[in-house]
Amino acid sequence: MTVLTLPNQAQVKRIVSQVDNLKPLPSSITRALKMMDDPEASFDQLVSILQVDQALTVRILKQANSAYYGFRAPASTLQEGIIRLGMRRLKNILLTLSFSSTLGRRLAGYNLGHGDLWRHSVAVAMVAQRLAERVHYANVDEAYVAGLLHDLGKLVLDQHFKIDWTQVLEAGREFQLSLIDVEEKLFEMNHAQVGGELAQRWELPAELIDAIAYHHMPVMAKTAAKLTAIVHIADILALRLGIGLTDEAFLPEPQESALTLLNLKLDEVDNLAQVYKKMLILSMVVNEDIMPS
Repeated sequence: MTVLTLPNQAQVKRIVSQVDNLKPLPSSITRALKMMDDPEASFDQLVSILQVDQALTVRILKQANSAYYGFRAPASTLQEGIIRLGMRRLKNILLTLSFSSTLGRRLAGYNLGHGDLWRHSVAVAMVAQRLAERVHYANVDEAYVAGLLHDLGKLVLDQHFKIDWTQVLEAGREFQLSLIDVEEKLFEMNHAQVGGELAQRWELPAELIDAIAYHHMPVMAKTAAKLTAIVHIADILALRLGIGLTDEAFLPEPQESALTLLNLKLDEVDNLAQVYKKMLILSMVVNEDIMPS
């Protein structure tokens, strides 16, 4: 499937091919995630893969023993911790841990400090999952992953072009442009497009590639319009709560096509921001141990 259709696709591919320090999931976590999707795999097999990583085991147990989940007696073994968390939450933890180092980097060109992109990505992932449940999207875990990875392209652009934030902000204010419009004006490509190409290079599923590549333009989605709309709205909700917002000038408005796809009204978006606010505040406390250091 050809995801990127703009004239500069060859240039995007060339830039992404030069990025050598943005890696897909570690092999051990990849194996664990695949096993979790295999109905024939046993619980003991999953535990055996995870327990060889002592640091990962400690982090899983800390998550399982968080006061957020309300258990009185602490889980003392990896098996107990996994049972307490459940497979869906464990999968989300593994994915979040996998990308915490990559997404935790400081992106001076986007006015994002150490950990800011990671916090925004986790917030969008959690809202996307909740929103997917609300709009009856079949695969809510897929929505979490799409939300987590939606801004990968910013890492590539910041690294390749050595972006000057002052220049970006001035262009946005002077010409009243959105962030991706500024990117296209300055670099002839945008972070969503580049993120889609990176996801394609990593051989992620077509639905995730679509959601990443078009999360600012859901109407352009080829194979996963509803998923892309979910990420689009989740991104806006996180930004409206100030999580990852670099400047008010770059606060996007929901696209009508996305609202229609999800059967939402414009005034519901502000209401949803308040609905998810408490959940996001608590989630950042719970996820403190897996924040990039």
